Amino acid sequence: MAYINREVIRKDKVEIYQRSGESPRWYAKLRIGRKITKRPSLGTTDREEAERIALDLYQELEFKHGKGLSLSPKRFSKVAADFLTHYQQKVEMRESLPATKQLNLKKYSRNQLEKKSVIINKFLIPFFGNKNIQDISDRDVADYTEHREAYWCTGDRAQEESVTYKRNGRTVKRPKRDAEKAPPSYTTINKDLTCA
Repeated sequence: MAYINREVIRKDKVEIYQRSGESPRWYAKLRIGRKITKRPSLGTTDREEAERIALDLYQELEFKHGKGLSLSPKRFSKVAADFLTHYQQKVEMRESLPATKQLNLKKYSRNQLEKKSVIINKFLIPFFGNKNIQDISDRDVADYTEHREAYWCTGDRAQEESVTYKRNGRTVKRPKRDAEKAPPSYTTINKDLTCA
């Protein structure tokens, strides 16, 4: 792929360019630290705006790199799936140990894994799934709290009179409990958010 209108903004650190044969959008080549190179689209066709965006992005990435933070955004759904996989591995490791050694890992039980899986898959991923982890704000958490409080009362499941779930490979259906007809407690929502 050939580059056109290539300009060095900061020697050995920031370049902007356009790609021949494609849209007139500007791209950047950003060198972070000694080895990391990022080539993001700057999302603009204006040369001056491209330079400003490239410099801002470079400074942001340099700051993150200096603090040891990830330079690649991670989606909530991916991090949640990785968490459940890690937890599953801990459960399997605990179960492979003799009973006397299992006490040190007692929080890694099949029961806890099932509870965490339900919370993550039923509530957290549908709400936060497509967001990047670093983009989840206090406002998003407050919105989740409101969503979760309304889930059984006025939200998605308000009209349902029964709850259906799987247990030991069987599908079970039961009437909603009184507690499921009222908003969950603050403690329950806090447990959701911390996977405690």
